[in-house]
Amino acid sequence: MKRALALLTVPVLCAALAACSSDDKVGRSEKQTAEKYIAALNARDPQGLIDLDHPAPGKTGVKEQADKLIAESGGRGIKISDINVIKEFEPTLASVTISGTEGTGKPFSTVIVMGKEDGDWVIGLGNLPVKGTPKPTAGFGR
Repeated sequence: MKRALALLTVPVLCAALAACSSDDKVGRSEKQTAEKYIAALNARDPQGLIDLDHPAPGKTGVKEQADKLIAESGGRGIKISDINVIKEFEPTLASVTISGTEGTGKPFSTVIVMGKEDGDWVIGLGNLPVKGTPKPTAGFGR
């Protein structure tokens, strides 16, 4: 009886493990994305920031926003002391606070909103096109 139970348990366990591994692709974590974000800033590497973005059809302004981030915060020699990830609304959307110090010793802190796309946590650069015409909401603001 024990042998028959063991023979039935092995296929069920294998099927369960296969289902878990095929459905949930493990990619870049929120922490890894935050670390790469700071590395790109420190290296003054706009392409490094662009590589952390999720491309979408019709998206515009990605390069311009990456260049702006580099101009504002690039090359500061930021050293990370803490990465805090908060997921309040849904498991595929996170608010990530990165704290640390600049090379000069000045405190550094920034918040990045990330989303999970195709197994990787990504940042949002640029603008997506607006589809359709916004409809006024009846009674709103009255």
